[in-house]
Amino acid sequence: MSIFLRITRHPVFPTAEEWLHDKFGVDLVVENKNIVFGEDPVGAVVELIKEFGDVVAIEVVAQLPTIARLLEAKREITVPILRAEYKRDSTGRVIVAGTDESGRGILVFDRYVRLLRVSIETAEL
Repeated sequence: MSIFLRITRHPVFPTAEEWLHDKFGVDLVVENKNIVFGEDPVGAVVELIKEFGDVVAIEVVAQLPTIARLLEAKREITVPILRAEYKRDSTGRVIVAGTDESGRGILVFDRYVRLLRVSIETAEL
């Protein structure tokens, strides 16, 4: 059984789960796990992957520095790290289809993309 591991507190959108099944097969199981990354986010994710077993890819919802550290750990984290992308309107804003029971916006899922690198460029004011 192949597993797509989502490291987030948010549930998967049904349209995102459909996309994942189209890409990885109908037998794919989507697992959510909310963790505290702590001082060693790479170690935390590696242990989580070991715990779940046959992980084919992961989605990590975290701050950019944490994601950057995970992407740099290519030897330790050998599965692709994916990011959900959402449909946007003509102004570039994410399309919101409604709200959930907590009042949070329900975004319109588009696709997953593989993260390769996080880069932040700054300039003097």
